[in-house]
Amino acid sequence: MINGEEESIVLELEKQLLNDVDGSSRAVINEDLQNWRQSLKRHIDSGVTTRQFEALQALLEAIDCATEVVDATWVQHHREIVR
Repeated sequence: MINGEEESIVLELEKQLLNDVDGSSRAVINEDLQNWRQSLKRHIDSGVTTRQFEALQALLEAIDCATEVVDATWVQHHREIVR
């Protein structure tokens, strides 16, 4: 804490989502994440070793988590729009 106030770390992504009133940036970010996810799934489906599968599966889970964070952050900043 600084002077009794909690310090806040704001990432560029959060700033972008904060200014994204119409949700267009959110949609682009989520589309990019889903495209990356699909690419990884195709790679897995083409055949990989067990070790590669585990690593790629971890990336898929990370992408899913990132998508949830993007959505939750956007909703947090734009609650009045979501209602």
